[in-house]
Amino acid sequence: MLRKFRSLAYQTSGHYQLPNLGHKGSAGSFTVKLSIRSDKTLDALGILDSLIRNMPLKPERVEAAKQTLLNSINNDYPFFRNLSKKVANARMKGYDCDPAEEFCKI
Repeated sequence: MLRKFRSLAYQTSGHYQLPNLGHKGSAGSFTVKLSIRSDKTLDALGILDSLIRNMPLKPERVEAAKQTLLNSINNDYPFFRNLSKKVANARMKGYDCDPAEEFCKI
């Protein structure tokens, strides 16, 4: 919305990070990146705050969003050289099996 409809940003992106298993049930973190002109900063942050607090609901997009998440999980298989690092990171976060399997059950 900031980039396409209002021309306030060159680039926008966002990412939600689930808490690790040791903090299950607590809030995750939401990170947003905006690439904007300095004179548009306050306008863009005001609109971003408004979007986060009053997110328009689009129930017709829920199934497509779920499928996108499942596709990203299925395509996130690491190269063999990175597999041990991915397993070690999951174990450090408290998992004893693949976290993607648990996420796919939701």
